[in-house]
Amino acid sequence: MVSYRMNYEDGGHQANGKDPPAARLSDEPWSTTNSAEQIVPSRSEGKQKGPWFAAWCRETRIFIEITAMHGVKRVWISRAWSKLFWGITVLFLFGFLTWQLTLLVMGYLAKPVVSDISFVMADDGLAFPKITICSYNPMKKSYVKKINKTGDFSMRLARYMLISNNDVLNIFGGNDEDSLIADDKELQEYKKNHPGFSINSFYHSAGFECEEVLKLCSFAGREFNCCDYSTPILSELGLCQVLNLQASPFAWMRKQTEATETAGLQIILDAHMEEVLDVSLPTDKVFNVQFENGFKFYLEEPDTTISKTSQGITVSPGDAVYTSVSLTTHELLDTHNWGVCISEWPDGYNMTNGENYESTDCQSQCKAKFFYDRCNCSPFMYNFEEDYRSCTPLEVYRCTRDNIVVDYNQTSEDYVFPECKECVTECKSSQYSTFNSYGRGFAEDAINALMRYDPTWTEQHIKENFLSMNVFYREMAYTSYVQVQAANVVDTLSNMGGTMGLFLGMSVLTVIESIIYLAKVLWLSVCCPRKRHVAEKEYENRKDKVETREAVAGLRSLGVDQLGAISQGGHDDKNRVIELRISVEELRKQLGLQGDTMMSAMLISSSAGYER
Repeated sequence: MVSYRMNYEDGGHQANGKDPPAARLSDEPWSTTNSAEQIVPSRSEGKQKGPWFAAWCRETRIFIEITAMHGVKRVWISRAWSKLFWGITVLFLFGFLTWQLTLLVMGYLAKPVVSDISFVMADDGLAFPKITICSYNPMKKSYVKKINKTGDFSMRLARYMLISNNDVLNIFGGNDEDSLIADDKELQEYKKNHPGFSINSFYHSAGFECEEVLKLCSFAGREFNCCDYSTPILSELGLCQVLNLQASPFAWMRKQTEATETAGLQIILDAHMEEVLDVSLPTDKVFNVQFENGFKFYLEEPDTTISKTSQGITVSPGDAVYTSVSLTTHELLDTHNWGVCISEWPDGYNMTNGENYESTDCQSQCKAKFFYDRCNCSPFMYNFEEDYRSCTPLEVYRCTRDNIVVDYNQTSEDYVFPECKECVTECKSSQYSTFNSYGRGFAEDAINALMRYDPTWTEQHIKENFLSMNVFYREMAYTSYVQVQAANVVDTLSNMGGTMGLFLGMSVLTVIESIIYLAKVLWLSVCCPRKRHVAEKEYENRKDKVETREAVAGLRSLGVDQLGAISQGGHDDKNRVIELRISVEELRKQLGLQGDTMMSAMLISSSAGYER
């Protein structure tokens, strides 16, 4: 603000008429639309006219002058239809910006994930999987004859024992309760005479030992003793043999390094068809009997426990199977990193052997616990760890009827098993996809070689019982699926910043300025002293603008010659006073080229007055 005080008084024109006329700037204000007194109301008038609006105008004007946000200044300074156009434009862009920012934030909060798929070459070889081999004959005829020497273990009881390792739904749907009651009565009588007898111990004893079924093993063309690396376990097929080459102390046995069938595992097995015991009854349903002879084997990770027999591969006596394997690894994000998998066993699940967590094993234990809590026993197919007492087929039938079947004896009958929500997917897993081809019959050279290896093996026995397994990686590479977060804080903020800059030219500083502005406006609404103070500042600012416009209008009316005459005329200095209150910024707006000339003249005149 620049202030001048000029008061010039003269009684009239000089006699020669050459002197400038008298000027009384302080007596009559220059004509303007509104005077300063009209702009600035009293406190009582201010309350009636709304001091909050005046305070809001001041805060808004200051915000618009300093912010880099696009469009708002055009809305503020525009008039009439132009203001309406820019107002609608800014509101539309702000609404679209809000929608886009909402989508970005919602996308981040949704915790999206994607999978990176890589094809990895294994130059140093691939670790060989664990192979579980199960015979379709879980009960040797010789063992049944042995325990039936007392005459109290009948064929009907042997059949009842075979039913116990069936699937829960197969036991319930393939048998009637009356026949199960009669068979169970016979079992309870046998257990009374033989206190140590149990379903699990029966299958441990009735199954084949390793030496009986695994005859020859070779890996990468080098023979080894199969049973040195084999462990017996129970599965729904009875006693199985797990061949885990990762337990070998020799590095050449743990990895396959060439993509050929001879570089993998080759096994000769004996099915012992002479040990098959026929315990079927004329009343048995077609799908309740065993369709296959021979073995079922399946591949899985070395550190897992319960076998997934639904993924098994069947091979019958006299056949040769060639199984090429493709490895796919999965590495998922856990629940702490936007994923749904877990790496540790849930609370309440006890794995005494220290196996890695696997969801199928967890579900088996969950179902075992479900049955035990309701029926005080667990079906054999869920109780391989022998944590509970195994149910008899009758107990499985009744427990399923009472706790699993919905709408029993109704046409809408259904099965409802426990959900086991805690048994989510494991974070790290390996999937072995297999491609199988079969050959029927052994070549004469192979039969002769086997007979030379062990003279006790006859040609007829080899043709009727022997079979060959060849398992190998089809290529020295694997597919890797790695789950990663599809969004992060940095990318989200970058996208938000780009969106704000595109629509309204906003940045982080602009957001901070906007927040401060909104906070000030909110504070005006709740703090009356602050509202009055800011309103008074606004009134003073308006008064200064009006006074500046009045001064400029006066200067324009005097003209350049009159301003010079005022400063150079022969008048008494003490009677010559001009008072101007001028806002330089407002003055620049009011003056054009003519105003610049007038300002220069005024400054020259003032300078001349000072020299006097």
